[in-house]
Amino acid sequence: MKFFLRLKHWQLFLIAFAIPFCVYIGIFVCSFVLYQDPTLLLQLFPLILVLSLFGQYGWIFSVGKLLNAQLPNDAGLKLGHFYFFFFFPLVYIFVFALGVGSVFSASPEMMEPHLLPFLLLVVLPIHFFAIFCMFYCLYFVSKTIRSVELGKEAVLSDYIGEFFMIWFFPFGLWLLQPRLNKLISQNGNIEQTTIV
Repeated sequence: MKFFLRLKHWQLFLIAFAIPFCVYIGIFVCSFVLYQDPTLLLQLFPLILVLSLFGQYGWIFSVGKLLNAQLPNDAGLKLGHFYFFFFFPLVYIFVFALGVGSVFSASPEMMEPHLLPFLLLVVLPIHFFAIFCMFYCLYFVSKTIRSVELGKEAVLSDYIGEFFMIWFFPFGLWLLQPRLNKLISQNGNIEQTTIV
């Protein structure tokens, strides 16, 4: 977990964005140019999703969990809430991706169109809640970073910039990761923290 916090900004960019993007382009070219079968792209969608989420979500989890021990006592950020809001969208995304992959790999005769409205009524609220959970994780991590840097509870005006940098992760990591590297080097005790 400390792995993500020790990376340089360019290494994190490679893991979180460049490599998954290249894999996606390769699968796209294979499915449309070589095999001329667009369903191949949809069948391999879970693999692409895992690769792209590994870097960003691994980083978010590392920052949220490890820097939480460095927070001032009055910060009011509960790690239990973070865990729930972090893992709910991950489980949802993987179940959704597997569902999409299986639907597009099934034969058209097996698809039942009368189930579509029911699926939308079930999936849509869960989807919106997963989006809310992702925004909560952005809030938690951005407020954690600024609170640790300031040594006191950060207010919205303190961490709004970090929030948008994490939201636009491929760009924001170039500014955030060097600050985290500096923070980790200053607080060397982060390696000894054990968080339950």
